[in-house]
Amino acid sequence: MTKPGTALMGVASGANPLEVVQPFPTKSVGQSTPFAGATNTLTVTFKSSATLTRTDGSVLTIAGLTGTQTNNGELALEQVAGGNFGHQLFEASSGTAGTGNWAKESGSLTLRVRQNVVAGTEYRFAFRVQNPAAGQASPTTVSIAVSGTATSGLEAMVKPGTALF
Repeated sequence: MTKPGTALMGVASGANPLEVVQPFPTKSVGQSTPFAGATNTLTVTFKSSATLTRTDGSVLTIAGLTGTQTNNGELALEQVAGGNFGHQLFEASSGTAGTGNWAKESGSLTLRVRQNVVAGTEYRFAFRVQNPAAGQASPTTVSIAVSGTATSGLEAMVKPGTALF
């Protein structure tokens, strides 16, 4: 039999039977400061194996960032050097461009796709949270997931594990 050999959802040869890829070959998160009570800029870097679209209702979720003092609500996404304007790709549930919905209890940032996230392109964006008032260890697992065009369960993100100061 002949395999189709065509792209599907932005995945080269994705139409071939059992052509399976990791949803996020690149997925990391880091921080700007480890100090209690400080405003902390968290930077997310990711690459999706599939093109994520607004028309399919794609939603990206970063979860497990527990322990912040940041209350529920919309958080602004910030531009990061070399980020391919990743901060402009998303919106909160209100439709506000360049924002996401923060849930304090679960430490989750939920981002609706506003502009296509192109498969195989690395994107970066940042957002700010308030560190806890007292010291704490980094959450065991910070994860990324997507629903919509493609769907994946939570995948553990890479944390740099390097000293800042």
